[in-house]
Amino acid sequence: MNRSDYCHCCGALRGLAALRSEVGFNDIVVVEKHKPLLHGPGKSFEASPQLVVNVGVWRNGGCDDQMYVCDDCLRIGLRHALEKLTQMLV
Repeated sequence: MNRSDYCHCCGALRGLAALRSEVGFNDIVVVEKHKPLLHGPGKSFEASPQLVVNVGVWRNGGCDDQMYVCDDCLRIGLRHALEKLTQMLV
């Protein structure tokens, strides 16, 4: 066995899961699709305002193509992100 056979966070055997060191997404949100833009004196905004949304989980300590983080550890990170985002929206 070599180092890519184990999760680099919890030590679990990789099994048949693919090598993976991170999970997440980057997305662009067009603001105008979600709320009306206000026009008028003193109101300044871009012609097409957009937000870049980024959510990601990766192993603390770096990663390379041979580092593996199991699905369970990635789920732990994603659940934590969801909890934090939910708290921000309250």
